[in-house]
Amino acid sequence: MTLWVDPPGAVALATRLRGMAAEVDESLSRAGAWEVMAAAAAVGLQRAITQADGVGAVQAARCVAEVETAVLQVVARVHALRGELLALAGAFVRAARVLGAVEDGVANALARLDTLAHDHPDTVEWLAARGHEHALGPLLAAGERGGLLVEGPHQFVGIDTGPPRDVTAPKGLADLVADDIAVEEGDGFVRITEVTRPDGTHAWVVAISGTKVLDPRAGSNPFDVTTDVRSIEAGATIAAIGVHRAVLAAQRSTGRETSAEPILLSGHSLGGMLAAGLAADPAFRHGRNVTGVVTAGSPIGRMPVPASVGVVALEHRGDFVPRLDGVAGRTDDTWHTLTTDPDVQETGGRASRSHAGELYEGSARAFDMVAREGELEWEEVIAPFVEPGATAVAHDIVLTREWQNPRS
Repeated sequence: MTLWVDPPGAVALATRLRGMAAEVDESLSRAGAWEVMAAAAAVGLQRAITQADGVGAVQAARCVAEVETAVLQVVARVHALRGELLALAGAFVRAARVLGAVEDGVANALARLDTLAHDHPDTVEWLAARGHEHALGPLLAAGERGGLLVEGPHQFVGIDTGPPRDVTAPKGLADLVADDIAVEEGDGFVRITEVTRPDGTHAWVVAISGTKVLDPRAGSNPFDVTTDVRSIEAGATIAAIGVHRAVLAAQRSTGRETSAEPILLSGHSLGGMLAAGLAADPAFRHGRNVTGVVTAGSPIGRMPVPASVGVVALEHRGDFVPRLDGVAGRTDDTWHTLTTDPDVQETGGRASRSHAGELYEGSARAFDMVAREGELEWEEVIAPFVEPGATAVAHDIVLTREWQNPRS
């Protein structure tokens, strides 16, 4: 069995052990009194024994000696316990120092890597491309053998749909990204917003959660590392199936024909990967009018999104996550990669901080301000979903990864 103790915990445990040793010390300071009490008890015992019928003086003396020996053995054991407690406390203090040094070393190394990734995004992209070429397949195969990064045939998606509620309709790119960040605050969230435009027609915005769980073992929340790895090349996942079913449920709840109503899929990080992956999936597009995808900090360059679907991909130069597909940001007639960087005071020059959702929301707001100054091509992708004067109803849906009995 391996015992994991963090440095502060080790110090706290050592403090507690030393406190116990102090209590033993206090008891030992009264050891003399114990011996006096033991001697008095022995005298009393001897008198009681000699007064008993049929007990001789020798036998009585032997009984008294045994009592005195037992008491002294207790005192000796208490002395030994004090030494063991102090030794154990010292061991925990030393362990805390070692763990602290290791923790500091790892933290410093990760901080350095974080800064290097921020400052050299092209290198990250090059390494990611080599990883896709040489390492991704073996990684997934090894994971499957170890029960990691894998979804089994006995898993399925559970869907919990909340009541629809009135919300403010999105007015621009920043509002779309803000909704993506909002769904990340819960576990397993997808928000499907039904937008009613001023002319009475309808459009749909599907906001998909980013990564919520970093455990490589697939758990109940499908927005996890397993889905991250499986989605980077538009692989089938429980989460993608769940989003598909959630959209179907929300559209059916209207009671009208929705096949011609435009749909925009949106997400931050993993949410963007799932959005692009679904837009690339003919089964999801069948019977639906998928017209747009908006992503923030998502590696989607390998997604085979058809030309019929417009893409707005927001990327921070210092964010390593959009580079994990090993493909440079695409820009063509229907695919628009909007690249910028937050102020270094907000990121601290760190790649991990550059990936923060709130910073992407701020960048989207800056692009909205630029868009107000003139017509931009990427605006056409989101135009059907951000019309002034529109109203909206949101369907909040929670997805869970469930297990069924394979023998049932």
